[in-house]
Amino acid sequence: MPSGVPEHIYNFPGQYRGQKFGFHITEEQLEEVADLSDVLDGTDDYLKPVFRRECKRHLPSPDSIERAEAADAYRFLKSMVDPNMLY
Repeated sequence: MPSGVPEHIYNFPGQYRGQKFGFHITEEQLEEVADLSDVLDGTDDYLKPVFRRECKRHLPSPDSIERAEAADAYRFLKSMVDPNMLY
């Protein structure tokens, strides 16, 4: 399997013992699903309020985290938040 060339694997699955399972959908079908799911009008806030408060308490300025610090910030947050409060 080649590395770093996912487009090639996608476009030529037969060369990698794969099969093309894609299917075509219309713009109308996409719009129908969007209407039914409220994905376009719904919220982008999928965190529970208690979890969001805990995140803000431990990382009050997430926008100031540099890309190189993201993994450390995630590990810190994971160590500080009680997973039992998420359910």
